[in-house]
Amino acid sequence: MARIQDAEALKWGKGNFDLDRETLNQLVSRDADAGLSFDIFLDLKAYQSAPEMLVEVFDRLLSQPFQDWNMVLLRGDACGEKVSEIADFYEVQDDRITALDLGNHGIWSLALAERFHGSDADFCVLIGKPVYPSKGFLQAIVQEHRHYRKSMLYYCDAVEVDDALNIEALLLNKPWDQTLLQQRDATGGIVVVDREILARVQPDGRQGDRWYHDLLVQLSRVIPAPQVTHLPYPLVAVKGGEAVDHESGTLPAVSAHPMVSVIIPTRDGLALMQKVFEGLEQVTNYPNLEIIVIDNGSEKPETLEFFAEKAKQAHVRILRIDAPFNFSSLNNQAAEAANGELLLFLNNDIEMTDPEWLGHMVTALQSANAGAVGALLYYPDGRIQHAGAVIGAEAGVATHLGLKEKPMWMETSGMGMEAQELSAVTAACMLTRRDLFLSMKGFDPALQVAYNDVDYCLRLRELGRKVLIEPKATLIHHESATRTDDLNPENRERALAEVARMQTRWFNSLRRDPQFHPCLSMAAPGFMPREDLRYRPYWHVDRVPDML
Repeated sequence: MARIQDAEALKWGKGNFDLDRETLNQLVSRDADAGLSFDIFLDLKAYQSAPEMLVEVFDRLLSQPFQDWNMVLLRGDACGEKVSEIADFYEVQDDRITALDLGNHGIWSLALAERFHGSDADFCVLIGKPVYPSKGFLQAIVQEHRHYRKSMLYYCDAVEVDDALNIEALLLNKPWDQTLLQQRDATGGIVVVDREILARVQPDGRQGDRWYHDLLVQLSRVIPAPQVTHLPYPLVAVKGGEAVDHESGTLPAVSAHPMVSVIIPTRDGLALMQKVFEGLEQVTNYPNLEIIVIDNGSEKPETLEFFAEKAKQAHVRILRIDAPFNFSSLNNQAAEAANGELLLFLNNDIEMTDPEWLGHMVTALQSANAGAVGALLYYPDGRIQHAGAVIGAEAGVATHLGLKEKPMWMETSGMGMEAQELSAVTAACMLTRRDLFLSMKGFDPALQVAYNDVDYCLRLRELGRKVLIEPKATLIHHESATRTDDLNPENRERALAEVARMQTRWFNSLRRDPQFHPCLSMAAPGFMPREDLRYRPYWHVDRVPDML
């Protein structure tokens, strides 16, 4: 979730959220024969700290031009007196509002399953956080379903409001991410789901009153990603401080420790290699490592002596390759020779400080359909060097997320510290499966230095594999300490050829990063709005079917 306070972006966001009544009436009249109905399930406990938000929920639903809905209030002993009073007041005002009360039992998911089976609505609106919808929220779902994308699940973006309910920021949710959803809610607290799908989901009572996240996890396992639509418009409001899900979990831990072959290309660079070995052998807490050093023409006696001594260790191999530097070819040859089930491509200028970094990456790679995992890399001065990559035309080919931002950016930006899906990660530290890497013929040797990692990630995604960033795996990257700059005259021709190859091969993919919000600039690594956002149509404006 990206938090945006740019003045022009806020103006655009307010226009979407506060669409005028006349326009809404016209839209509802146009789609009067759509025949869609909604059952709204609202968790009263979520509003205990923000009862004024609950009043807005009722007032805005009751005043929406679209009125084909019913509401089920999820009540419990922990709702609080003020919330109960508000709910009681509105429940007697409208017979479409009923209560589901379990007292202090709190096993919502089991009770909800019965209500889903008994419902005759087309869609269920699940509200598990203290949010309130815009007056056009339901009509926006009707419009999307009828005119653009018929999906099993819809979610949207939000505006952030202050205590007086004034809009202060835009909150742009991440595109659908099953891996992230295993750990925390990434939908903003409200989703619209096909009732027939909900009726088929097996409830998990172990989550207790965390029914909303429980259902999200279950739904992410049964709904194919193409059947999820993220509406990139702010159609709900959330109070400042409530936007981030603080109840973050972790991915399921793995008990096995498959062998990881760590592949490190180098030419001399003795001080760097000593630091890498120190990190792998003395800092890293992982019991099953093979270290393969690709010696690409080292000449200094002290380096050769160091390698000869290291080669005496059973878990270390020195692979001598005297050939012009080609990152792709060197790593491909080492991968062929590796014994590990997993391959870790590692630059020789990486420094390790956290013992568990590799364990976090291995755990992430064991998650469903994961093809590659990258790490959160910092510059020596503490700024972020890599929090994943964004691909797209504005970025040329790719640019690093969070580049040169302070460490707190991971939280203040809304990205968080959970493993999540991106389009690409850097091979300065990338974990993948050996059999998968070899079956894809490894890195493209035509990409000698740059973008070979991006190309590999895009090919993985073509196969339906996920590319993940694991921010809990943190390392220091002394970036390109042993290589010259691509802008130097002797490297420029090669660098331009690599850009051209990527732009030709991945022309369609580079038009827009599917894992990046379409309202954000792909050229700005710190989550900045697009410069043309002010001209972007509001949600109700006719658009081509694939326009988001």
